Amino acid sequence: MVCDDTTIKEELSYLRETFKGNSYPDKIISQNLRRNPQPTSNTTEKTEKTKMLYLPYIKGLSETIQRTCRNVDVKAVFKSDHTLRQLLTRVRPPISDMKRKEVVYRIPCMDCETVYIGETGRSLEKRVGEHKCAVKTGDQRNGIAVHAWDTGHKVNWDGTEVLKQESNYWKRSILFIHYILILLIYIFLLLLHFT
Repeated sequence: MVCDDTTIKEELSYLRETFKGNSYPDKIISQNLRRNPQPTSNTTEKTEKTKMLYLPYIKGLSETIQRTCRNVDVKAVFKSDHTLRQLLTRVRPPISDMKRKEVVYRIPCMDCETVYIGETGRSLEKRVGEHKCAVKTGDQRNGIAVHAWDTGHKVNWDGTEVLKQESNYWKRSILFIHYILILLIYIFLLLLHFT
């Protein structure tokens, strides 16, 4: 944007305050906001030969780097470590597996190769809580509880993992069957191997 003489003072003042707010030193601000910089006679020739170095601005260190670079005919250009995009966008932290909903999951046994595969539309944390309660009470309608009570094995609750997340119930059910079939094929192959 080109400014006329009436607004140039306003613009330069705004730029000076912005640079100060981003911790740029007064000397660098003054050097870069001169009203009429004097071009050298070899400006085009020097621009072609000047090498550029782009670095994040670090108060105290950047000025030293700039002086050193000037001595070897390299122009050091500094940028703020926070971009406008970083300041304006807020990235959500990833949701832990236990907080995820609408998942197909597996819970392994601590003492053998048995795994339980299940699916839930609710949070995995709630469903695992129900499994834990069933194991404590010996609920015969729960596959994990039956295994734990019949064998005396412990359940590896910390090994619980999400296999797939799917919001559509029917697709999730097909995925659930898919993982059970994979497990059955694996068991079948193991049995063939040992017979």
